[in-house]
Amino acid sequence: MVKMSFKFLSANINLRLLLALFLMSQIICNSPARADEASNFHIITIQDAINTAIKNNPKILQAREKINQDLAATSLTKSILYPTLNLTGTAMYQQPAVSATGASAFGGQPYNSYNIDLKLTQPLFAYGSLAAIRNSDFERQINLVDIEIAERDLSSKVIQAFYNVILNQKLLELLSRQQEVLLETLKTSQSRYHTGRGQLLDVLQVKTQIALLKPQIISAQNDIVTSAANLTTLMGGVPQVETKLRGRLSRVPISTIDAHVDLKHSRLLELERIRLGRLQLTELKDQTSGKHYPNMALVADIGSNSYTKADIFSNYSQFWGVGLQLTIPLFSGLSSIHEQRGLASQDYQLEFQSRSQTESLQLSQLTARKTLESSEASLASAEEASNLARESVAEAKRNYRLATIDFLVFLTVQKSQLTADQSFFQTQFNAILAMSNYFTASGQPISNLIDLLAEKK
Repeated sequence: MVKMSFKFLSANINLRLLLALFLMSQIICNSPARADEASNFHIITIQDAINTAIKNNPKILQAREKINQDLAATSLTKSILYPTLNLTGTAMYQQPAVSATGASAFGGQPYNSYNIDLKLTQPLFAYGSLAAIRNSDFERQINLVDIEIAERDLSSKVIQAFYNVILNQKLLELLSRQQEVLLETLKTSQSRYHTGRGQLLDVLQVKTQIALLKPQIISAQNDIVTSAANLTTLMGGVPQVETKLRGRLSRVPISTIDAHVDLKHSRLLELERIRLGRLQLTELKDQTSGKHYPNMALVADIGSNSYTKADIFSNYSQFWGVGLQLTIPLFSGLSSIHEQRGLASQDYQLEFQSRSQTESLQLSQLTARKTLESSEASLASAEEASNLARESVAEAKRNYRLATIDFLVFLTVQKSQLTADQSFFQTQFNAILAMSNYFTASGQPISNLIDLLAEKK
């Protein structure tokens, strides 16, 4: 049994090929896991793949850690509203200059000086202080939206990569079945040739088709290697255990999709981010203006001065004071005007960005919806063509065994079935991508799409 190793950066090409071959042989496409499989294999569903990718993605982990930084920054900003208390103590041996004051303590002789000072400052009014706190909290909300956007985009990539592996497995199975049919046909052609009921040309034609099919199978195997590597990279590594993918190329009617889409309560994350940015800018305007407005604080000071240690706590050495401190900025070089002009320009930029984003999202929604409708119509036609081609091959096999048709006719019917089945599987895959794009463009929770793909709803 081959164990999956998702450390592609350090693995050699042989390990990658083993992983790809393992995935090719172990993908579960239409049936639940049996009890023995559940005990021996680690089953990965589309939900598991997305959860693992989100859990291990370094950019999302970094963004989540940024939230912790934002919480700390908000708490730091709130601290400006709390009182500050400072205790200062000095012990000095000094000698003042007599010429500086005309009179000097202790006749200009060196002396000791001791000082203890406890000062309390409590801000009472500072314009923009509350705006600074709200501004910091808006930064956290914007980063939360960024995380949602990153998780949504990553989920869409995982959905595409997950079902691309299954698609490539389906295509490889088609080619393998085609090879089996050709090998069976080769036996029939050789038997006819040896009994004189067939021609050597038929045998050579069958061998030619088998030879042409081999590079296609190799190419399909390489596609699985690439798609498996892509899925592995997005998932960021998993435990090295035997693993299977459980999923299939589901067909979900538009009526079912519409039942799980609520356009009235959609969340267009890009627009929400711009809206939060404009609200944050409003708070930033008040915060910036605050330093140009008067501010008031309560100040209390108590301490003691003495020339000897013994008298430092004497009542005659102590002093205290309490009062209000008002600070009025008078002139700051017209910086407030320039700051407000710059912030107003940023607001206009966000407004224009909102308009542009709205138009882009409207176009994306329309395009995604029409693509979804087209994929449903294409899927119905592709499924019908696949069923008809399968019936044609069954009839052609019977006629070929009875020698009522030659090999060229039989080969044409086989190629038609291969083309029809490939088109059907590719159309199913395109339909899943159309669903993912539609949910993203219409602002719907990606979890609803996962439930539909996993057939939970």
